[in-house]
Amino acid sequence: MTWPFWKRFVIVALVLLVAMLPPVGASLLWTPEIRGIAVLGFIPGIVGTLKVRWQHGVLLSVVLGAAGAVAILVHDTPALGALLMATLGAAVGLAALRGVHASVLMVPLAAEFLLVSPPPLAGWSMAADAGIAYALTVGAIVLLSGVWTSTLFGVLGRRLPRPPLEPLPREQALTYAVALTVAAAATTYVVLQWYPDGLGAWLIMTVLLLLQPDPHKALRKTVQRVAGTILGVSAAAILLVITDSAALHHALGSLLLVFAMSMHTKPYWRFVSVLTPAIVLMASTGADGVAVDAWRLGWTLAGAALAVVVTLVVNGVLVGRGRRRSPRPA
Repeated sequence: MTWPFWKRFVIVALVLLVAMLPPVGASLLWTPEIRGIAVLGFIPGIVGTLKVRWQHGVLLSVVLGAAGAVAILVHDTPALGALLMATLGAAVGLAALRGVHASVLMVPLAAEFLLVSPPPLAGWSMAADAGIAYALTVGAIVLLSGVWTSTLFGVLGRRLPRPPLEPLPREQALTYAVALTVAAAATTYVVLQWYPDGLGAWLIMTVLLLLQPDPHKALRKTVQRVAGTILGVSAAAILLVITDSAALHHALGSLLLVFAMSMHTKPYWRFVSVLTPAIVLMASTGADGVAVDAWRLGWTLAGAALAVVVTLVVNGVLVGRGRRRSPRPA
């Protein structure tokens, strides 16, 4: 059964509004920063529940909570940060064997923001010196917000239709896993080693979003991904310059996430152009000005170029394998 857009939108928006109540309350009672951290936990919880089931969303939230704590602990060690992202990238590729890679991808997308730019939190002046207590606190906030959102969507949104899962063939999934692992590790190491200002998160995000598991159909979809990602990042960057209100960024990001989860994925560029700024705005800590905006766009273009190169290389490898395995004519 296919529900109309408006019906899905109303249900998802109402559930998300209820889900926001505990983080908003906690931000009023403790510190405003908790709201932004909690919003990061919403991403895998919502996507996992709406695309698979609520138990899947809970599992992704648990994984993100652990990965987020580790990310903060290793954020100033490029090799360990690259290893963490490589592990998460490999997990996404292997998840393609069961057709759940799109939702699992939300975990590294959220974790890389915690890795590259650990969020501020009352009680700790500097993330680099906060240690394990700070890391575990952030991980717990992400975990609890994701579990809460997944459970809420599972109960109140249980009648929402889920798309059918499409598991990938073993060779295709493993190739995707290798591509994601290498690309995630390489971009993360470069960013943490030479550009530890937080803006390099956009390079990692763009590469993760643009790489896809089916390079045989890559060209058209990659073009649409590039167009949608650049359009979405540009729109988000403009909003980040216009206003420095993190609360407004989170509200707009949540609204865009509702749109993305309520709309059809075709045409694909339109879906990506809505989902991308949703992730960016939900991970925002405020605006930084036009110069920073230019860096964000530059990292996005660099990530798009890298993703296209990796896709073409993987496509060439698979085509070459297919030709060698094809029976020769008698």
